[in-house]
Amino acid sequence: MKKMALIWTLCLTGIFSQGIENLDMVKEKVADYYENGQYHTELRKVIDSAYSILNGLNANEADAILFDIDETALSNYSHIKEVGFGYIPSLWNDWIKEEKATRIEPVFNLYKAAQEKGFRVIFITGRNDSQYTPTFNNLIAQNYTKFDTLITKPLKHSYTSAAEYKADKRSELKNKGYRIVMCVGDQFSDCDFDNYGFRIKLPNYLYFVK
Repeated sequence: MKKMALIWTLCLTGIFSQGIENLDMVKEKVADYYENGQYHTELRKVIDSAYSILNGLNANEADAILFDIDETALSNYSHIKEVGFGYIPSLWNDWIKEEKATRIEPVFNLYKAAQEKGFRVIFITGRNDSQYTPTFNNLIAQNYTKFDTLITKPLKHSYTSAAEYKADKRSELKNKGYRIVMCVGDQFSDCDFDNYGFRIKLPNYLYFVK
């Protein structure tokens, strides 16, 4: 028994010496970040930089701006908080079907500015093809009413990462004649590899997607 107690003590000492925080405390910090203004402050700074780039561009007929959806065009924060800042596939699918994700206002304003300058808009998401209709409806309900296309992930695919999937779809868009001048997303994998133009990386401390 003493040997077991010693091993347990050593394990705890090893963990705490690395400075790992209690998970509930981390969740509280994340909630505070999103709910007390810091997220919106950081988000606005990123969007302001996107405006600076956009204002220096002139749109040609083939020029397009690519927008991710989750935590970019639409916020799922209320659902993510409700499930304890985790991910439960069945509940996530139910949430998508409810079409209740809300638009992220600074991104929506960037979307409108891009259209006013004559850029074509394309939405791409890691949501799969079975979720296409509620995703489309949710975008329309949040006034993202004008865009060239919405791309969802095939149910059967050989992609090993989100970055590979999105890079492949950008390549397909290029082959169709589009020229992507800007890519807006909350993950580095949204605009990885090549053919993404200017990368606009939004803050996201809710999850990480490779």
